[in-house]
Amino acid sequence: MIRIVLLTTAIAIGFTATQSSAERGPRGEPVSFSEIDTDGNGQLTQDEIAAFRERAASRRFSGMDADGDSALSPEEARSVGGARLAERLMERFDADGDGALTEAELRSGFESRGADRRNARFARADADGNGTISAEEFADAQNALRQAFRDRRAGQGSGRAPLD
Repeated sequence: MIRIVLLTTAIAIGFTATQSSAERGPRGEPVSFSEIDTDGNGQLTQDEIAAFRERAASRRFSGMDADGDSALSPEEARSVGGARLAERLMERFDADGDGALTEAELRSGFESRGADRRNARFARADADGNGTISAEEFADAQNALRQAFRDRRAGQGSGRAPLD
């Protein structure tokens, strides 16, 4: 189960807001606030985060699409996460049943499954409730996630990050 979550996160990092430019992941170096704050006003909106997720997801998908055919074959998916995970991804996200996962299929699947969770995560990070995330709120959310991952690795805590 953890492997599915990790690969799903790796494939869809762009669908989960606070990590970095395409090659960084939930346990990697965090993205800078300014990479997401494209209008430079010091506040992150849900639209800016969604646009960042889109950019990061496209770069991540391209990196996994070894043959460049704009679809992940079962072999490409297996090379990232193993046979069982590849099978589960195909079952869940291969909407047209052709045996390959396109970026659009993954995006659609993750978007439909994660909207409530993303909205709740945004609301928790928006500590003052003003509808945007400041640089301080962003840093606090990243620190909370890092601590949750450290606790999880050490076998402490609930196994859920506070922003999940």
